[in-house]
Amino acid sequence: YSDTKKIAVHLHTYYVDLLDDFLRQFENFHFTYDLFLTTDSEEKKKEIQSILDKHGKEARIFITGNRGRDVIPMLKLKDELSAYDYIGHFHTKKSPEYPYWVGDSWRNELFSMLIQPADNIIANLEHDDRLGLVIADIPTFFRYTKIVDPWNENRFAEGMNDLWERMDLGRDIDFDKMNTFIMSYGTFIWFKYDTLKPLFDLDLQDEEIPAEPIPQHTILHSIERILVYLAWARRYDYAIAKNDIYITPFVDNVVLNIRPDTLPNTYINFDNIGGIKGAIKYIIVGPGTAVKYILRRIKRRFKSKSSKNTLK
Repeated sequence: YSDTKKIAVHLHTYYVDLLDDFLRQFENFHFTYDLFLTTDSEEKKKEIQSILDKHGKEARIFITGNRGRDVIPMLKLKDELSAYDYIGHFHTKKSPEYPYWVGDSWRNELFSMLIQPADNIIANLEHDDRLGLVIADIPTFFRYTKIVDPWNENRFAEGMNDLWERMDLGRDIDFDKMNTFIMSYGTFIWFKYDTLKPLFDLDLQDEEIPAEPIPQHTILHSIERILVYLAWARRYDYAIAKNDIYITPFVDNVVLNIRPDTLPNTYINFDNIGGIKGAIKYIIVGPGTAVKYILRRIKRRFKSKSSKNTLK
């Protein structure tokens, strides 16, 4: 790496108690970078400054509110980050809804995939003009648990299609036809600013972002899943940082065999989607979802025919 490019590192610091860990991890960087920290309160900002002083670190700290998890705070730094060539985006990852080891194992694997080898990642971004985005491989937690399945992932497609239209990217894609998405689980990423520029240019407003605690299917989840495809639309390649932790393929077999999509089509295992409450919700929401799907496909087909007629 020739140190000729400007590099920014953004860390959304919601859990201030993890800042020490991240600053120690950033010691793996052997390149010049500017550090940007975002948080949600004046009190946390003071705590952050105290920790920075202890480590002898300099950073610009911004209070960005408590909407949008880690993604919206990064997008709010558009004016600052647009001046940089390469950007690393991270956040103080915890998973309070799961046992403590989940967030810890997930975070530590993200450290090993995207922070510890950062020198090499930056070198690749510099030497490959086509490389615009580097994401993490799938953390082992997601291979041990049955969380990501086609039925649930498809529920993000409508929001992703809406975002795609808003960004007016000039390339056609229909996320509704995909059964899974290539994404950085946890949204730790390195990228060239130009790769994600359309997302920054959306200037998303707070009122578009759900308040905490956020539901399961939101614009934030759509953004998390759309980044690789945005790189494609901008004519960039992406790379996946390898997860070196080995787990036997027998684990994948076990998970595969309990996935609801491998069961007979007439069977839905509500134990995996909310039990009795899930079944009631399915009765109420299911027909409405089916009608919305039909109307959406008719609308898309009509738009497609209209654009073809225009071309003629």
